[in-house]
Amino acid sequence: MKQLLVGLCLSLCLAPVAQAQQAAPLTEAKVVDFLQTRIATNRLQVRMKNNADQYDRVIPAFFREREALLKERGWSVEAFKAVEKRITNAQSAMEMANEGNRSLTKQDKAFIDKTRPDWPAVRPYRDELAHLTDWVAGNVPNPPRVGD
Repeated sequence: MKQLLVGLCLSLCLAPVAQAQQAAPLTEAKVVDFLQTRIATNRLQVRMKNNADQYDRVIPAFFREREALLKERGWSVEAFKAVEKRITNAQSAMEMANEGNRSLTKQDKAFIDKTRPDWPAVRPYRDELAHLTDWVAGNVPNPPRVGD
């Protein structure tokens, strides 16, 4: 009985990890959709910040409106965050892999291998993703051009 419970607990606890590892690789279309949607959410944030006096509580209002915007574009908040994390992880792993003179730990190699299926979709948009980060941070005046 104890073995059955341990086995059941392990299968329930590890199922989400296995599902995440078996997720289909990102596509270029998904990366472009993410970029376009992230630009839209940042524009929403800036607009609401500039008009904060029109809201009783601007922060909760932003999160409600962002959720509605994401839904309108075919995303859930969770799916959007998951894709963002996968893109960020792929970018980090590509950088780690390009640092050839650095000795990588087993953990580094596992991280790189886990993200490798997403590289073909992320690699063509590295400049746009970096530009997006700069724009969101206020370091450049315009968002990246994506899907024009």
